[in-house]
Amino acid sequence: MLYSASGFSHVKYELDNDQLVIELKYNRLTSKENPTGDFRISIEDDFSEVNQVFIKGEQEADLVEIWSR
Repeated sequence: MLYSASGFSHVKYELDNDQLVIELKYNRLTSKENPTGDFRISIEDDFSEVNQVFIKGEQEADLVEIWSR
């Protein structure tokens, strides 16, 4: 698993049947090198059966679908 951004701590993900849920963990600080706080993640796993991808927010109910087949 690769990711990049200042202030970005780590990512957790859960594969549940055909749904992938990604939870971002970070602090809210940015730096002079990366003032926007943008980041990129790359997860190497078999996602051939995934039909929906969600980003999970800070609250358990905060799920946003970001991709679907």
